[in-house]
Amino acid sequence: METDQETSLIQAVAKYVRSTGDKSILNNKIGGVSVQKGLERAMDFLLTKRYNEKYGLLWGATTVDWGDVQPEHDWGLFWMKIPT
Repeated sequence: METDQETSLIQAVAKYVRSTGDKSILNNKIGGVSVQKGLERAMDFLLTKRYNEKYGLLWGATTVDWGDVQPEHDWGLFWMKIPT
C-alpha cells in the first residue's frame, strides 16, 4: 500500500520515461526547479523522513478515502476492537 504522493510521482515519471524513451521531461522546470531535481528532493525526503531502517520500509499515514467511506450508505464506517 502506498500513501505517500512522492512515491506515486516517482513511479509515474519512471513509467513515462521507460515507455516513451523521452528523458527531456526531466529537464522541464516547475517553480524554477527541474523535474529531475524535484524527484531527487522527493527521494531525499522519503529516505530521511519516512524510511525505517529496522524494517527497510517506508512509513506513511493511515488514510481513508471516499472509496472506503460512503456517507450516503447506512453502514458508513465503524471501528471494531479486535481482542488481543
